[in-house]
Amino acid sequence: MRDFKTFMLVGLMLFSASIAGAAGTFRFLTESLPDGRPDNLYVAQILTANGTGPVGFEVSSGTLPTGILLDSQTGSLRGVSTEGGSFAFTITADDGNSVIGIDLSIQLTNSGTGSGAGPTFTNTAFADGRVGVAFADTLTAANGVGPFTFGALRLPPGLRLNGQTGAISGIPTESGSFDVNLSITDAGDSDNKGFTRISILILPSASDFAFTLSLLNNGEVATAYQSTVTTSGGTGLTVRYAASGLPDGLTMNPETGEISGTPTRAGTFRVSLAASSGGEILSAALPMWIVPSASSQFLWGFFGLPIANAGVLYDGFPEVVLDTQNGSTVSYSVRGLPEGINYDSTTGELSGTAMTQGLFPVVFTAVDSGTGETVTLAADFPVLPAAGGDTNALTTNLWVKKQTFNSAKGAWKAQYLYNADRSTGAAFNPATQAFEVTLGARTISLAPGELVESKGRFVFKTPKGVLPAVAVSIDPKKQVISLSTKGDTLLDTTPGNFANVMFLGDRGFKLYEFHDVKGKFAAALGFRSTAFVMTAAKIAVNGGGLDTMSLALLLADPGFTYTPGVSTLRIRLISQGVALIDRDFTSLGTSKESVDKKSSRTVFSLGNLTDGDPVDTISKFSYSSKKGKLKLAMKNVDLSALPTGEDNLTLELTIDDQTYITNVTIFESTRLGSYSTVMP
Repeated sequence: MRDFKTFMLVGLMLFSASIAGAAGTFRFLTESLPDGRPDNLYVAQILTANGTGPVGFEVSSGTLPTGILLDSQTGSLRGVSTEGGSFAFTITADDGNSVIGIDLSIQLTNSGTGSGAGPTFTNTAFADGRVGVAFADTLTAANGVGPFTFGALRLPPGLRLNGQTGAISGIPTESGSFDVNLSITDAGDSDNKGFTRISILILPSASDFAFTLSLLNNGEVATAYQSTVTTSGGTGLTVRYAASGLPDGLTMNPETGEISGTPTRAGTFRVSLAASSGGEILSAALPMWIVPSASSQFLWGFFGLPIANAGVLYDGFPEVVLDTQNGSTVSYSVRGLPEGINYDSTTGELSGTAMTQGLFPVVFTAVDSGTGETVTLAADFPVLPAAGGDTNALTTNLWVKKQTFNSAKGAWKAQYLYNADRSTGAAFNPATQAFEVTLGARTISLAPGELVESKGRFVFKTPKGVLPAVAVSIDPKKQVISLSTKGDTLLDTTPGNFANVMFLGDRGFKLYEFHDVKGKFAAALGFRSTAFVMTAAKIAVNGGGLDTMSLALLLADPGFTYTPGVSTLRIRLISQGVALIDRDFTSLGTSKESVDKKSSRTVFSLGNLTDGDPVDTISKFSYSSKKGKLKLAMKNVDLSALPTGEDNLTLELTIDDQTYITNVTIFESTRLGSYSTVMP
């Protein structure tokens, strides 16, 4: 039996469900519950499919362990029990049309890793927040030794977590319901770690507009599906709904919020929802399970991953396993894990030590050889610094220069700028590696060999007359990717947040972006996650400590803040593990603040005073948070340690308490000592 597999299950959002009828049979998908340990947080989810209305849950007989409670609206089990043993009970589910029951049990034992009771969060809920109003709450822990390191995934934009104190603070910039993954690591006992999920409700600045649902209905491949999203408190006469990332075969009616259709692919999906009324826009992301058939119960048992810390052993979370339920002989595979993390193809166990921080998009696949059934799961694998914090501060080295998504016209056009290792032997090779890009539910996937070289670029184009007409161009010299589709079937609706995922071989990038009602994305205020890329570099190695460097960068951070004279400004340029430049220029920073009329966001314009330091001199620093453009030039630096030919550099730029990191390859031109980002 699995020891305390509780930390990846969903359904902890604390508002009522509203689920419309489906054509299939109302039934339980859950057949068993994970084991746990006394004095440790227990979280599990009971899943049903094909409900005809809001589903209510109750314990009809037997007894839950003392301290573990059933949420009657969501089917979640949560709490800390001090008693061990086996506890049997019957759960009934009522969808308003019929009542079904299932016998379940929970085993609580002291087996497993860690010494004694592991750390548990004492938080069970967060205070509600409001856009534009300062938010403050604190994570606290019981048990364990301490001190603790905290981590968070999917905090509302504008909020930050202090990984050492547990303090969550900031000014929310987006309203909606945010399901936050939380991890805790006990420095006093590295084998003891914990994980939970708590939702945060952020209300609009001037109303109580909010979703009135907790879970989407779950469904089956080839069975008609229906589920309705609802809201309350809107200020407009009507509400418009939108959904992105629905399973294949499902669409949303933007006028009614009804999701319907017939699913064609099995797996666990994270659906981005949006609702707009009177100029106010809500967002949420909810899970949905689709099993392979009306007779199948083969599904992923988890949704969400414990948060890793760079350089810290990932083991220690009670059995870090991402596997399935109700299969027979199952094999597992994954794409996109960070370097240092391993995935056992037989057991689904995750282990190892991640060395590079970032938010890594990963796709897990499980195949049941006994039935031939396959289920997939796309998820975020977060790797925070060793000191913890939150994923809002992690940088993605991908920039959306422009993007439009028009479902009515069946057209998607985009241009991206990226940073990746382009050095010899490490660069993306389309002859042997695949390319894939996803926006919402639409994926363009090109197998090795489909992109062909043409005039220094890699290009793909569907034959004339074939629909959808897809064109892709990758220019590795300039780090530019362009794509377009025409005559396409685009099922996502707008306005709302979209997940944009790209794979260049095994190198994954993931951004969250807001698209308006016309499907347009506007950089830089449209980013809902942090993006940071270097678009150009000019370096001249003149010798004698008189080298020069000029960088053009793009930076978007939804939680960006800056206070002149107080907020840190610092640059580090690292080559092969050695810092060639490490300069703090906090005292030189200047700033102007204003409010963007369209988004009502506070925006910053940064600059620098004249630098009187004769070494590592700042010639120019400028940044506009509205457009994302950043320029940094230095003189009187010593870059003589740069290797000839090429080098994959690491740039660390610290503004306020956030450090933005990108890795970019520079190449020496025919003029010795002259480097740029342009590949020869």
